[in-house]
Amino acid sequence: MIRRLGCIAVVCLLLLMFAVARAQESTAGQATTTPTTTTAPATTTATADEARLGTIGSSTPPIGAPIGAIVLFDGENTDGWTTRHGKPCPWKVLEDESMVAGGGDIISKEKFEDVQLHVEFWLPNHPPEVKGQARGNSGVYLQGRYEIQILDSYGLPAEKHGCGAIYGKKKPRENACTPPETWQSYDIKYQAAKFDADGKKTKNARVSVIHNGVTIHDDVEIDGPTRAGMEEETPGPAPIMLQDHGNPVRFRNIYVIPAKPAVEIKTPTTRPAAVRRDL
Repeated sequence: MIRRLGCIAVVCLLLLMFAVARAQESTAGQATTTPTTTTAPATTTATADEARLGTIGSSTPPIGAPIGAIVLFDGENTDGWTTRHGKPCPWKVLEDESMVAGGGDIISKEKFEDVQLHVEFWLPNHPPEVKGQARGNSGVYLQGRYEIQILDSYGLPAEKHGCGAIYGKKKPRENACTPPETWQSYDIKYQAAKFDADGKKTKNARVSVIHNGVTIHDDVEIDGPTRAGMEEETPGPAPIMLQDHGNPVRFRNIYVIPAKPAVEIKTPTTRPAAVRRDL
């Protein structure tokens, strides 16, 4: 009887030892799989970052003119433009259906007051030693008087002489530039200055500007012409002017929609400029 109880005790002890061993193996297995579990999110995050980086700083795709727009340049020729003095446009049309600045400022043959204007532009990549206003300088002049500055300001703080500024008067809310050698866009809503019957100005011009899908000016008042404009403020329509500042800046897909159009330009929606700039 005692021998039988002793055998039973031995069996119970063996079973207990077996259970403890299995528990230790299970714990060890969990410990070895834990690093795999914690490293998985890192792999997912890296993939998401790579996807984001793949789209940052890329060119604005060409945006065709909507129905009802007046096309000022579509890549075929420069017939809609002249020099300031009415001579044929000297800018050359390139194989990529853009025109490149060279030979002086140009103005549109058609004249406008209140408009929505779409312009796409491309800036050359200058060496690092080229600084400030020498980097891809140009400008879009509303009614030939009020300049929305074009400049390679990529990665720089917003300022009143940088890209997107109402030149010398108002800096953009933020720098929305993409790198040089990428296509960028301005969508501009402009209200001309108003005058009374005697030609006296009663209201200043106003402008909203969307740069690469980012609103950089929202209904901003312009108290007078900017530097290098065509003329003093006067009543009536006036042309769009594109500046030649000695840099091979390119333009494409330029069109306007006059006030009270049948079709309006819809506000683009993209990521904030800070996302592009910081990465």
